Amino acid sequence: NHTIGMTTPSDSAVSENDQKRQKQDCSATGCMVSIRGIPFNATPQNVMDFFKGYDVKSLRFIRDRKGRFSGQATVAFDDRQQALRAVTSLDRKYIGSRYVLLRIFC
Repeated sequence: NHTIGMTTPSDSAVSENDQKRQKQDCSATGCMVSIRGIPFNATPQNVMDFFKGYDVKSLRFIRDRKGRFSGQATVAFDDRQQALRAVTSLDRKYIGSRYVLLRIFC
């Protein structure tokens, strides 16, 4: 079961203390990977296809204040090893005509 959603900047604002707490709780909650550079015409299915072979827990597209897709998303994994494997093998690979940058948060 995968969760796919949309987030606006106000939804995704995370304080520095929250980020530290998330890193400490990583083993219990899994890991997040941020994706930057996604083509504006990409669909959630395109991103899920990009992560084929990895156990993606959820995907969330990030939208700007006007509701437009920002070209960024976050993907959640159940464990750090899955997230690290995805980042190691997929960072700077292409979705459509654009390469994407991956960063792990845990």
